[in-house]
Amino acid sequence: MPTRKRAAAATKKVVAKKEEVAKAEVKKTGKRGRPVTKPPKIKVKNIKVLQSGNILTLKIDMSKDFGIGVSGKSRCIATSGAKEAFQFNGKDYAMIVNVFEPVKQK
Repeated sequence: MPTRKRAAAATKKVVAKKEEVAKAEVKKTGKRGRPVTKPPKIKVKNIKVLQSGNILTLKIDMSKDFGIGVSGKSRCIATSGAKEAFQFNGKDYAMIVNVFEPVKQK
C-alpha cells in the first residue's frame, strides 16, 4: 500500500507541474498565441512608423538604395522584410511594405 500512495503522490506532482507550465505559457502569449510584450524581430530597411492619433504614417527616404533585387529588374528602396503584425489603438493589424524602383533594361 505505501508504494501506491507514493505513486499517486508522484502522479499528482507531475500533473501539477504540467498545469503550472500551461499557465505560464498562457501568460507569455495573448490572443491567438501572439507574444504580449515582445515585438517581432524583422529586418526593416528604411521605414519609420509614426502614430499620431488615428493616423499611422510611414516615412521612407526615397534617396536610399539597397541594391538590385534577385531578378535584376528592380532596386530595393525600402522593405519590411516580411508580414508585420502590430497593434494600433488596441486592435491587431498586419502589413507588408516593399518599395522598388524599376531598373531600365538595355
